[in-house]
Amino acid sequence: MRTITIDQDRCVLCEACVDICVRSIYEATDDGIIANDPSRCIFCGHCVAICPEDVIQLPVVNMEEFEPAPEKDMLPPADQLMALFRSRRSIRRYLNHPVEREKIEMIIEAGRFAPTGGNLQPFRFSVVQNPESLKSIKHLMGEMLVRQAGQTDKMLEEKIRQGKPLTPAEQIQQNYAGSMQAMVDSTRSGVDKMLWGAPAMISVYTNPGVGDSGVNAGLAGMQMSLMAEALGLGNCFIGFVVGAANAVPEIKNIMKIPVDSTVFLSLIVGYSDLEFHKVVSRKPARISWA
Repeated sequence: MRTITIDQDRCVLCEACVDICVRSIYEATDDGIIANDPSRCIFCGHCVAICPEDVIQLPVVNMEEFEPAPEKDMLPPADQLMALFRSRRSIRRYLNHPVEREKIEMIIEAGRFAPTGGNLQPFRFSVVQNPESLKSIKHLMGEMLVRQAGQTDKMLEEKIRQGKPLTPAEQIQQNYAGSMQAMVDSTRSGVDKMLWGAPAMISVYTNPGVGDSGVNAGLAGMQMSLMAEALGLGNCFIGFVVGAANAVPEIKNIMKIPVDSTVFLSLIVGYSDLEFHKVVSRKPARISWA
């Protein structure tokens, strides 16, 4: 039984926990604040964080992680935060230098503290650093991509032979098929255009039955990417790894991921061999104000 403990002797009956609980678990009674249905708690910790007297104890969660909130002036100013956002680039050239374990753990911590729907926190993390393992993943991924490119070319060539015009989406598929073949050929010749020579790869996955966690994974991935940037590490999301891992069980075996799990993103990290002198430029924001 998951029990929420409230120290009634120290509770000042401010009812902040009552107001903030998204599941309306807390109730003010003549006997003090009570948790009327702890089984519905999602353990978001809002009640603990807002309580001025620190009287609430939650099961399951690590109560030691509820550290004092930083003062506002300890947080990065908006202009510095924007500078970090705009400094982050997808890096595809790395130094031959391993990434320290403590830095990888900090990147994973950034992902662990990302918000998730219903506070499910469904994710597991895979770290691949062994050069032979990375090489095997590239080999298996290359085989899959060549297969896919061949199937795509065959399908589109048949459509062209029948005199049917390709849709814009099919034209993109056609370009991608050629790019995939060239990427694999280059990697096989010694110029890595699949994992770009990165010394480490971090992947986010969920156990079977968790459901669609794509948005949640994206939130975790971006926090991980920005932490890597703050740690002086280049990084790049590699979507091809996701498709390959979910299609080829041998790749999951190498990554030590259960074969019936779902991989949602893979992030390569390493020390960049590039130095940029300008921040990124993007298309203007397209906004609908209502």
